[in-house]
Amino acid sequence: LPPRAPCGSWPGGASCPEDVVVVHGRRTAIGRAKRGGFKDTTPDELLSAVMTAVLQDVGLRPEVLGDICVGNVLQPGAGALVARVAQFLSGIPETVPCSSVNRQCSSGLQAIINIAGKQCLCPALTGGIRNGSYDIGLACG
Repeated sequence: LPPRAPCGSWPGGASCPEDVVVVHGRRTAIGRAKRGGFKDTTPDELLSAVMTAVLQDVGLRPEVLGDICVGNVLQPGAGALVARVAQFLSGIPETVPCSSVNRQCSSGLQAIINIAGKQCLCPALTGGIRNGSYDIGLACG
């Protein structure tokens, strides 16, 4: 990869051509643990509601997503099943790849990093928007 020019040196401001931009954010409502309004709601239903809302808010067709990454902590099976079920409940086709990352802290942030991609020369660390694998991704946490 060519060396990255310092931000601010590009015409018009601090952005750089290879910057990855977060265009929207959503979260579920917060309730009391074990007794609140969501006590009978499963994690995949909550995640699906957020995924659907983001797609509607942005006006994005689900099939244009290049990848989905869901960050979670302590979900059974590392959360892979929850993420995939939420994907299907949201109307996102099975052709869109979906992965989960289980990190003890900052799982959602790690999902964003995975979707954005890393800027490096290591062939083992491929994928992501920055590396040209896809143009649009969905990171959840």
